[in-house]
Amino acid sequence: MKKLSIVSIIVILLSACMPQNTANTANTTYRMGDTITIDDIEITIDDIEISDKITLDHGSFSPSGDGNVFLIVHMALKNSGKTAQTIFKLVTLNTDIRAVIVYDGEYEYISSNLLGYDDDLSNTNLNPLTSKTGVKVFEVANEVADSNKSLALKIYQDKTEFIFNLR
Repeated sequence: MKKLSIVSIIVILLSACMPQNTANTANTTYRMGDTITIDDIEITIDDIEISDKITLDHGSFSPSGDGNVFLIVHMALKNSGKTAQTIFKLVTLNTDIRAVIVYDGEYEYISSNLLGYDDDLSNTNLNPLTSKTGVKVFEVANEVADSNKSLALKIYQDKTEFIFNLR
């Protein structure tokens, strides 16, 4: 009986020390126009658009894959904290704020980094109490753009995630 009690205590202690894989969400989905706050960064999703090309004064960007288009998410950022932060870093750790497009609840698309595109919010530095508007650009298949299936933007950091329904 003592062996069983000792084994039970060890199992309970070990399970309490094991990392948990549950995400911390508010069990709420958000819509365009809503604002979330993650690590002192306020993020508002303003609009989305689909385009087969992004044209600039000094050139243009086109999707790299055949049959792909750009899904462009317009957003506003504000650092309400007391220290400078970098959001949507090019090289990330779990503690960094990241964003992906989720199509049909299971397909995830990472953002494209359009070097030289001033509106691209990748690797954005925000000093305290400053704001910036711009876009996150995702290259997606035409099927994603043409479909009526669910489309969402997931913004997350470590185990905290926020889901914006885009359609």
